[in-house]
Amino acid sequence: MNSTNKTRVPQNTFYLLTSQVTEKFVSLLFVSLVARHLKTAGYGELAFIFSSTYLLTIFMDFGINTILVREIARSREKAKEFLFNAFILKIYLAFFVLLLLFSFAHFTPLSPHIIIPFYIIGIAVIITSMAEIFRSSYFIAVENALMKGLLTISHRITELIFTFLFILFGGGLLRISTAIFLASLLNFLFSFCMARKDFHSQKSQLSLITQRKILLSSLPVGIGIVFLGIYNRIDTVMLSFMKGDIAVGIYNAAYRIMEVLVFIPASLSGALLPVLSRYFKSSPKKFRSTFIFYLKWAIIIAFPIAVIIGFFPQIFVRIIFGKAFFASTKALIILIWTFPLITLNYILRTFFIASDRERMNLYFFLTGALLNIGLNFLLIPRWSYKGASTATLLTEVWGTIFLLFVISWSRETRNLRETLEKPLISAMGMACAIHYGMRINNLFAFLAGCFSYFMLLLVQETFTKEELKAVKNLVILRGKNL
Repeated sequence: MNSTNKTRVPQNTFYLLTSQVTEKFVSLLFVSLVARHLKTAGYGELAFIFSSTYLLTIFMDFGINTILVREIARSREKAKEFLFNAFILKIYLAFFVLLLLFSFAHFTPLSPHIIIPFYIIGIAVIITSMAEIFRSSYFIAVENALMKGLLTISHRITELIFTFLFILFGGGLLRISTAIFLASLLNFLFSFCMARKDFHSQKSQLSLITQRKILLSSLPVGIGIVFLGIYNRIDTVMLSFMKGDIAVGIYNAAYRIMEVLVFIPASLSGALLPVLSRYFKSSPKKFRSTFIFYLKWAIIIAFPIAVIIGFFPQIFVRIIFGKAFFASTKALIILIWTFPLITLNYILRTFFIASDRERMNLYFFLTGALLNIGLNFLLIPRWSYKGASTATLLTEVWGTIFLLFVISWSRETRNLRETLEKPLISAMGMACAIHYGMRINNLFAFLAGCFSYFMLLLVQETFTKEELKAVKNLVILRGKNL
């Protein structure tokens, strides 16, 4: 890794990880507050609204945010032009999404008391998507992860405060959805103002050519995102229609814990995409080495988290959701093993986007969505939320096999097998240590597991001197900044 990687990429990764940790912590407070207030069935209704509106509003992104990162990273002098025309495209998409929301509410037998919250949250998601081209796409592309993090955290804090106040004065689904809407609106206005300061001197004009370029480039990613949304959220919608709101509440409590952890690969890939996009054009060697470096560290972080939560799921469910959601531990034991797979898949998909092969992501999401729908149809009727959890895990297993096969077949990376094997062996050793350590007590098992994991990483010489030096430089850099 060169000097740029030792400073800017690790720095942005640090900012993204720190902001995502904070944002996810605040998000968990929000979920805990709402779940404890609404109870299992009420939280199931809210989870259904979130999942159904998410499925209907995924067209708002359609890959535009991702392509903006790549294009602005390569041509920063055209940032305003790209953002302006992307914003116009999103306005077109907003009208289409509103039509979808209306059609779904009209033709689906929704309970009368959730129709208005459904519309309010749907509009809030549209507004948040509009804000994303400023707070995420622009600031990630120019590698100002600090500002992106601050905008994201402020959104979640505002949402939490509004929700707490509305619950304090007699909250329900309607008032909670209103709080979510107000937070989204304020964050959009703030994100637009902060981004506008950066490029006020640049000129922008309506350009059909630019819009066409953005749309055509984002099309493979966009279609992939549609299918991603399907296999990320269709399980909740199907579970709601097949088994009811209580099953949805139990499943989504577990899913939420696993989903919160996705900030780790999301932060890593977010910091990695603009850098890989530049290296793909300028330095194939740096492109491959940087990819392998981040893939290794992502997996090293993901495995022990999955092992710990997999052995102690009841602790996390009890702390976040309370005793009413104790049944969620059964779903969490299955779902948590998707986390290392999701982490791996995030980095691999970033590799394909940065190398102008968005179609691989499209095939990944297409096959995954179809598989997930089929598995849910087979497993939910018999095993309810445990069936939905199993369908999610099997879908991620397939996705990992597909991406690894494609990337290995292309012969563009070396030592990929070794990069993945060493953390996997260490995680297996950690699991054994925890399993036998639990015969003494949980605390001893936890400490023995962590010790075993890191010792096995060291014994296998997992880290190169260059990698350890890069991490050391990051720690020193953070210390100076603090």
